[in-house]
Amino acid sequence: MDPPTAKDFDDAISLELVPEDEGGGWILGVHIADVSHYVKEGGPLDKEANTRGTSVYFPDECIPMLPERLSGELCSLREGVDRLTMTAWMTISPDLEVIETRFTESVIKSRKRLTYDQVKVACLDLDKRARLELGEDVCDMLDQALVLSRKLTEIRMGRGAMNLDTEETEFVFNEEGLPIDARKYAHHDAHRMIEEYMLLANEAVATFFTRRKIPTIYRIHDEPDPLKLEVFKEVATTFGLMRPHETPTPEVLNALLDKIRGGPLEAMLNTMLLRSLKRAEYSADNIGHSGLALQDYLHFTSPIRRYPDLIVHRWLRKVLRHQPIPDGLHGLLALTAKQCTDTEQTATEAERENDRWKTCLLMKPKIGQKFEGRIQGLSQKVAFVRLTSPFVEVGVPLAALGGTFVVDEHRTRATGMNGQLVLQIGDAVKVEITGVDEDLRRVSAWVVEAQAADAKGKRTVFVPSLAAPATLREGDFVPEKREPFKGKERGRRDEAPKGRPTRSARPGSAPTRSSARPSSGRPAAKPARPGDRPTKAKAPKGSVRGLGKKRS
Repeated sequence: MDPPTAKDFDDAISLELVPEDEGGGWILGVHIADVSHYVKEGGPLDKEANTRGTSVYFPDECIPMLPERLSGELCSLREGVDRLTMTAWMTISPDLEVIETRFTESVIKSRKRLTYDQVKVACLDLDKRARLELGEDVCDMLDQALVLSRKLTEIRMGRGAMNLDTEETEFVFNEEGLPIDARKYAHHDAHRMIEEYMLLANEAVATFFTRRKIPTIYRIHDEPDPLKLEVFKEVATTFGLMRPHETPTPEVLNALLDKIRGGPLEAMLNTMLLRSLKRAEYSADNIGHSGLALQDYLHFTSPIRRYPDLIVHRWLRKVLRHQPIPDGLHGLLALTAKQCTDTEQTATEAERENDRWKTCLLMKPKIGQKFEGRIQGLSQKVAFVRLTSPFVEVGVPLAALGGTFVVDEHRTRATGMNGQLVLQIGDAVKVEITGVDEDLRRVSAWVVEAQAADAKGKRTVFVPSLAAPATLREGDFVPEKREPFKGKERGRRDEAPKGRPTRSARPGSAPTRSSARPSSGRPAAKPARPGDRPTKAKAPKGSVRGLGKKRS
């Protein structure tokens, strides 16, 4: 189950009901493409995959970790074709306990290649025609799978896993390859079902290695920064969302997030909570995964696009075949884990920069137009506004608001007019686009009208006068001092973009060729709608590849 334009499919599921006279429950099979069969340890393909570390996903292109012949053909779990897989079998009791796990080298023939939206229409919207097209036996299995996944999600939330919502932008392109719209990517129960089963398989494999004391590459996530959590609690308390004596435990935080979901405070508190969390990374030393509230966790389910998953498959196969584990394996895996963390981070930075580049192309014809949005973040010199439609981010220099605005130490509010006016994350604003800097990859705007607060917290309408040029400059994005952290830090939206697009990325240049598209997670490009105006210029694809390596 993948986005409609995906070309490589590395995971499939099966679900069987256990008869009541045998105790009831389910047998869940998570079947993952057996990339390690084709990519031999130490060979040319393995060395190149190790160097890349991950596939990189741009809105209109994928730079794959493996050649397309493997990622899109031999390894992909295509409908109706026999394919090699590594399978995690999990027997789940009626009480939702995983009472048995086993792992096998297997061959599967996928019955259906489905999209998330197909499942939504047939099994969530219960469209009769869609169910007839899929077949009642397939729909019955999906109905059971959806019910089980929802129960597993409740269990996961109950043990203290974080339930943070993240928003992704989905760009729409015309026939010429230029972005013509940007929308919020729809995320529903069909996505969550697959995510839940992948989490379960990843945990099962990690537990297998831990119990046998066999080295592997874990996916770890350290505990949140206690000082930053206290800051979050302080802000949440001022809004009446937490009591002074409450401890910000995962259960309390999840309850708070449920209260604010869809409201004006969601953006601010989500942003603050994300800042308090450490970055997940790869490691040969298992310290657990705080965000998922799991002691044992790794990546097993995407070996087509992530090198750590390929390593896990390789050693799982050796254990299943009772092959010896060499001395010094832990040290070798530690080096590989560090490199994979770095390449993952570089890919994440490249993807963010590419999104900004696509935003510039989309908004360049819209200079002078007005749009509604909400303040999403603040740096010392810039307010970042997420527009409602198109769903992109623009920057407003605080100097353009008139007077002097000072941002608080937590970067949640800007105070100006001698303390008489407060703008904070989540406030609704109307902005006018004033410029696009393609070298800086930033869209500038200034506020036409804002819903703000006065010194006493009373809501008011603020209409600023343009007191300074409303154009972003490179100096507005001086990186702020941050605490040192193992590996490279995640890029922030207020960091200075590095370099400029390559020659092939500039308007009018021929786009690079794509060899594969995202297999999961990333929004896929949608076809143009009737009436879209064609343009002659070609859109850049993968425009900022020189930024570094890759993401996790």
